[in-house]
Amino acid sequence: VIHGDLKALNVLIDDSGKAVLCDFGLSRIKADAMSKTARSVGESIVGSRNWMAPEQLLGGLLKKPCDIYALGMTIYEVS
Repeated sequence: VIHGDLKALNVLIDDSGKAVLCDFGLSRIKADAMSKTARSVGESIVGSRNWMAPEQLLGGLLKKPCDIYALGMTIYEVS
């Protein structure tokens, strides 16, 4: 599953201190688009720009490395 909008606001901490990822709205858009119009989703910029990988900002397709980049940005932000 590619989240597509990973950022600190989408990470919740439960009572035991465990991080829980929320807001999978863009991952649903991506899943729906994979059947017919993945290119159109790749051409539009959706998500939070400050956490996006450069290739995503340039209109590239949303892939796993985009989430990895966003995770790095999130860790940097909260550290």
